[in-house]
Amino acid sequence: MRFNRYVSIGEPVATAGGYDTGIIKAAEKNDRIIAVLEDMGFPSISWFQENAPDRIVECGVAEANAAVVAAGLAVEGFVPFIYSFAFASVGRAYNQIRQSITVDRFNVKIMGRAGALGPYGISHNWVEDIAATRVLPNMIVINPADIVEAEKALIAAADYIGPVFIRLEAGFFSPPPLRIFTEDYPFELGKAFVVKDGKDATIIATGYMLTEAIKAAEVLEAEGI
Repeated sequence: MRFNRYVSIGEPVATAGGYDTGIIKAAEKNDRIIAVLEDMGFPSISWFQENAPDRIVECGVAEANAAVVAAGLAVEGFVPFIYSFAFASVGRAYNQIRQSITVDRFNVKIMGRAGALGPYGISHNWVEDIAATRVLPNMIVINPADIVEAEKALIAAADYIGPVFIRLEAGFFSPPPLRIFTEDYPFELGKAFVVKDGKDATIIATGYMLTEAIKAAEVLEAEGI
């Protein structure tokens, strides 16, 4: 297949590495970034422990409280990043996110691992996260498609002034996406990117589903579409 510029399809690789490098680059650039934990660790937590231990706030299994704590930190000029499973970071704190963060457009970033988590059960197998966050006032929703976009999206979220929800792949039991973009891919908030031009059909995808869309395009192309 012939792809557009900034696309170079590689082997599947988890997006987690992109979040790890992205949060380090963002935190090195901005010393106001705070890691808000919900008993779930944090991307590159070892970097914070070694380099910025005073920028870690552990709220435990109290997600609603973490949302309010993050709102308070944002009021004081910090840039808090909340991290947990999406069913917890969003689902358990939905009212607090709406009332204490998004209505007043406070500068809080929420990272949520979403999707199928297998034996963790119905509580953790949460696919409503995009539907829930996209209707919140002032909320930006980002769903990175590969490891390159994950890093760039996290840095863009840190630079953006206002609430952001970043959807992380579930990991564990979910297949990793293809490596899709080149390192110089110009990620831009709110702007779609055309991976491949065509004339017979249009496929629109987000997040991991871009991998499936590329596979579908290969099947269609083999059929002359």
